[in-house]
Amino acid sequence: MGRRVAVIGQGHIGLVVSVLATEAGHSVLGYDTDPIRISRITSGGEDLGDVPRDRLAAALATSRFAATTDAAALHGFEVAVISVSTPLSAGRPDLRCLEAAAKTVAAHAHSGCVVIVESTTWPGTTEEIVVPALESSGLRAGVNLHVGYTPERINPGDGIDAMVKIPKIVSGVDAASLAMVAEFWETIVDTVVLAPDMRTAELAKLIENTFRLVNISLVNEIAHHARDLGADVWSAIGLAGSKPYGYMPFTPGIGAGGHCIPVAPRYLAWRIGETGGAAAGLIEMALAVNDAAPVWVSERIPHRPGAARHRRRTGGGARGGDHLQAQHR
Repeated sequence: MGRRVAVIGQGHIGLVVSVLATEAGHSVLGYDTDPIRISRITSGGEDLGDVPRDRLAAALATSRFAATTDAAALHGFEVAVISVSTPLSAGRPDLRCLEAAAKTVAAHAHSGCVVIVESTTWPGTTEEIVVPALESSGLRAGVNLHVGYTPERINPGDGIDAMVKIPKIVSGVDAASLAMVAEFWETIVDTVVLAPDMRTAELAKLIENTFRLVNISLVNEIAHHARDLGADVWSAIGLAGSKPYGYMPFTPGIGAGGHCIPVAPRYLAWRIGETGGAAAGLIEMALAVNDAAPVWVSERIPHRPGAARHRRRTGGGARGGDHLQAQHR
């Protein structure tokens, strides 16, 4: 049976969740404070990230999906999924959007509802930041309020259906919450993976992104020195990729981009520092290499008269990419 679902945040993750939940038979309200974003969604006339216009239009046509900036419309939700931005501010975690979203949900929470945090953040955030905000409603997590954390997993560009096939980590503040969170996500994705607790689920997401950062930074550092070593880094990576175990190929570039990889490891490094333990030396070094990568690449691009005109004439594309790769060798 479909549930009344509120998805807080209609960005590149929240909108995907909204459409998939609608297609699964739920009645979904997408909430966002950005009126321009909501207008683009409700028009249904364009592709928005991994949500193609036909899927969005179809979801809207069911009358089970609506998008709004009116928080009062959240009243009566059964499941709320918080999927808002958790950026950096001066190199430190900025949870203002997450805290504001939790307070908005708290104003409309009721006994027995389920609140799920989807945003990437440091271990302990849901327990220490979100739960107290939700409990301002007078409800108590693990008593008459179900709370869980499920880290988002989506590979931008793979399309909306790819998210259904990616195993979903789910966690809860208690056993009953875990069961409720898992039950909801089982209606949307093929596989759910139970985490022992919310902190471990939060850490798992940071590990996934930090793994990629470290390996991207590693191969960029090797590329930096390959010429002095008299070796072709691209050929070396290709040869290493012939090993069928214990290796995953990464290729040099201008550093790690996207929504998560440059940000999530800083959340982890910051949290490790806050616990009073030793500094996260390897993560900090990987971040430094990644931050320096764009400058190093730009310095290797030859600046000659007519170069920009030539790139325009050839249309860039694969040829431009080959040219840039050659400068890494």
